[in-house]
Amino acid sequence: MQFVESCIPFSWININQASVDAGLDAWRGVDCAQFVRNVGLPQYDLTFERNLSGAKLQWLQMSQLAQLGVTSFTHQKDIMQAVRLLLHAYARKEAVAHAMAQWDILLGRKLAKKDKRRQQKRSEAQEVAL
Repeated sequence: MQFVESCIPFSWININQASVDAGLDAWRGVDCAQFVRNVGLPQYDLTFERNLSGAKLQWLQMSQLAQLGVTSFTHQKDIMQAVRLLLHAYARKEAVAHAMAQWDILLGRKLAKKDKRRQQKRSEAQEVAL
């Protein structure tokens, strides 16, 4: 269980940034393979690449790992803990995005941005008319 101490940023290392930003549902097999390598279990990367996607990874159960060839109980626990941490990280990311959107609304930033764009379009239209 030694990977736990070093796993805080583990889930993003070498995973396509577009996949990370799009969310777990956008992960492909190659992203799942990189994920299991990041956990420190590269011997399962080919199995993860061929059999999993982000949508499947988030619903993965310990009993399914044996079917994927992960027979070591310790490896199963490590992978499941990493999946839980990954899901928790995405939940925190979503909560922060929601909080920032609410903060923008409260501060009127979105309205200010819209007003600024309207003024800019009016100015451009006036310049074209001249």
